[in-house]
Amino acid sequence: MHNLAFQGLFPAELLGQLGLPDSSFSVEGLEFFGQISFLKAGLNYADKLTTVSPELCRGDHLGRVRHGAGRSAVAAEERSDRILNGIDDHVWNPESDPSLPGRYSADDLANKTECKDQLQKGWGLETDTTAPLFVFAARLEAQKMADTLLEILPQMMARPRVQLAVVGQGARALQDGFSEWTARMPGRISARIGYREDWAHQLLAGGDMLVHGARFEPCGLTPMYAMRYGAVPIVRAVGGLKDSVTAVTDESLETGKASGFHLLRRPPPACSKPSIAHCRCSGIAGIGSACSRRACARISPGGTRPAIPPAL
Repeated sequence: MHNLAFQGLFPAELLGQLGLPDSSFSVEGLEFFGQISFLKAGLNYADKLTTVSPELCRGDHLGRVRHGAGRSAVAAEERSDRILNGIDDHVWNPESDPSLPGRYSADDLANKTECKDQLQKGWGLETDTTAPLFVFAARLEAQKMADTLLEILPQMMARPRVQLAVVGQGARALQDGFSEWTARMPGRISARIGYREDWAHQLLAGGDMLVHGARFEPCGLTPMYAMRYGAVPIVRAVGGLKDSVTAVTDESLETGKASGFHLLRRPPPACSKPSIAHCRCSGIAGIGSACSRRACARISPGGTRPAIPPAL
């Protein structure tokens, strides 16, 4: 089991083409609100299941499915081997990574500063290796809380010298929002719309902290890459992120196990109009239709800038 938000729903008319008996199209089988659910079929009929993180089977992520396929999800929890996902530490290795201007290791971080310097120069950020550089490398979607990051940018940028580098693609409104902020604050914010793996490697090598929010998360590999490259992950404590990132506490610091920071507060709801090309949640004031979020309600039709939203 991986991302249970993608349930594989298909018309009931396809049952015959699948060669399945009519009896399988039931609440106890693969029927899901009048459709065929491949996810539910797997949950009900598999002898054994594996997950991409232990938390996936006991956390809020499985709860999303319980609303529609409750008994199947509970039964799956009882038949699951909870195995945390992993990364290829040969591909993601700062000691031998050909994408980087300098190689480094946990024992010798000198060239990480060179990676940061080159990232700032190449991405149009102010060259200052002592400036706090946050990075974001994920799909620009509500699941990854890219909308929330966009909403709190006024607060982040109110702090002197803070920088943000973003790589990703996704919802048009969010792509436009990050592009607009890049134009608004050159030298402080840089966003590249799209994805190349060498960009991701360079971002994590040059960044100080990875921002990785999630409304739900089956596992979350990017924070693992970040820890490998010495960028401290800041994650929301959901799903596999709770398994892979050990939160900073007095105890974890004392034992040397701390590896990142957990955000514990519940995030605001996702924008209710994600399909609108220029939703006001994108941070571009005065364009598009308003959604239900408080920050959107503060933007007047005249195009005034939004007030700085409350902290997470």
